[in-house]
Amino acid sequence: MENPYEQAQNALLERIVHNVSRLGAAVENLNERVEEVNKENSDLAVVNQMFSSYWFSSQMYLETTRKSYSNSTK
Repeated sequence: MENPYEQAQNALLERIVHNVSRLGAAVENLNERVEEVNKENSDLAVVNQMFSSYWFSSQMYLETTRKSYSNSTK
């Protein structure tokens, strides 16, 4: 004769194993998305660095131009 507690425990263990398997798949999917986001952020960081360098160069040029202009009007 089967033990009803053993049947209930086996059913619970099957549910746990199934849910853990689904959780593992979800975590793998999440890791893939995080890698994609990190790659996109890396690209944005490069663009940000380029823009910052351009802005700094522009500011230096404008400052030099202003000094040059103010000296020539004296």
